[in-house]
Amino acid sequence: MSLRLAACTAPVLAMGAALVLAGCSRPPAPPAPRVNPFTAASTLPLQAPMFDKIKDSDYAPGFDQAMKEQDSEIAAIANSAAAPTFDNTVAAMERSGRMLDRVSNTFFGDHPYAHPINGTVTTVSHIGRADVRAFAQGHWVRNGLKIAVSGDADPDTLKMLIGCAFEPQIWPVSALRVGESCAVVLLATALL
Repeated sequence: MSLRLAACTAPVLAMGAALVLAGCSRPPAPPAPRVNPFTAASTLPLQAPMFDKIKDSDYAPGFDQAMKEQDSEIAAIANSAAAPTFDNTVAAMERSGRMLDRVSNTFFGDHPYAHPINGTVTTVSHIGRADVRAFAQGHWVRNGLKIAVSGDADPDTLKMLIGCAFEPQIWPVSALRVGESCAVVLLATALL
C-alpha cells in the first residue's frame, strides 16, 4: 500500500516542486527600448539612409527629437559668452541640426522641403555680388513680377490693387476701402 501511495504522490510532489521553482525564478527582463535609427549617422556609403531599420513610426518622434536637439544647439550658440566669430556663430549654426538633416532628407528625399530655406555655407559662399545684381535685375522688375492669388478673391479688388501697383498716379493708395491693404503697392513702390 505504501508503494502505491508513493507512486501516486510522486508526480504531485514533482509538479509542486516545479511550480515552486518556477515561482522563484525571475521574470524575463523587458526588451530594451527601441533606439530611433535617426539618432546616429548612417554607417552606409555616403551615409545613405538605413531603410531596413527605419519604420514609419520613427519619423514623428525623430522630427520631434531632432528639432529639440537643434533648438538646444542654437541656444548654446546664442548664449555663448565667447566673442562672436565666424566659426562659433555661422559655422556652428551650419553644423547644428545634423539629426534634423537626416530625418528631413530621408522623409522628403530631394524635395525642396529637405533643404534649408536660407541655403548652406557651401551653397551661399558661391554667390557673388554680380550674381545678386543679375538676379535682382532679372526678377525684381515689373515685367518679371509674378502674382499668385489664392482663396476667396474679388477680381475687381485685385484689378484695383494691381493697377495701383503699376499705375500709382491713376490708382493711389487712398482709393482703397477701409480695412483693405495694398501689399502689392508697397512691393511695387520698393521696386521702382
